[in-house]
Amino acid sequence: MSVLDRPLVSVIVPCYNYAAYVADALRSVLAQDYENFELIVIDDGSRDESAEVIEQVLQAHRQSSKVKRIEFVRQENQGVSAALNTGLALASGVFVATFDADDVMPAGRLALQAAYLEGHPEVGCLGGWR
Repeated sequence: MSVLDRPLVSVIVPCYNYAAYVADALRSVLAQDYENFELIVIDDGSRDESAEVIEQVLQAHRQSSKVKRIEFVRQENQGVSAALNTGLALASGVFVATFDADDVMPAGRLALQAAYLEGHPEVGCLGGWR
């Protein structure tokens, strides 16, 4: 299956005051081996250095990642639901993966979940454990 045949996955990462964690979170997303994903990061009015950390990580890893598109939006603090809604409005993917800014994405997650969803169209939502 070619890259163009794989469904686009939109990864949405809302962030509010997670400067201490967001770099590891974003690096784990950008290291995914799935070949058709976009990354949308929404800084929800952080009052710490989150926005600066996000910009640094995105700049440093843009070329080495398989990510097709990166979108970074800064907005006034409106809460996580509003940040996710902003990300959803920008998403182009067939599948959407929301991801917390203080988490680390296991290697292969996007490929595994996209393959499962493709093979099981009756499934509308996946979660993870461990």
